[in-house]
Amino acid sequence: MYVDADFAVRSGTTDKMTVASSTGNIATDGTLVVQGQTTINDSLIVDAANEVFSIRNGSGVEKFGVDADNGNTNIIGTLTVADATQINDTLGASGIVTLTNNTDQTLTGNYGADG
Repeated sequence: MYVDADFAVRSGTTDKMTVASSTGNIATDGTLVVQGQTTINDSLIVDAANEVFSIRNGSGVEKFGVDADNGNTNIIGTLTVADATQINDTLGASGIVTLTNNTDQTLTGNYGADG
């Protein structure tokens, strides 16, 4: 099938999916379901209010989620950071915390330890 102009799938007079012939840009008003691998070679932008960007396992269980309203991020699994990390607010940890390769330490402000 060859289309030499813009292409639209409509419900009545309402475009539900369009393809712009000059750019190849696709706009859809519905849900896009992809069964196979997807490769994105440029930016991925999520522009939504009151939604979550979610990565799930094969059973539909969320393993990584970012709330579009506030940026809160939930990670189920191990987070590995291979370079410097900067935390500009409170760091909360539960369970055992292990710090290694920390030969240069600087503490500023008030410091208290108990236990």
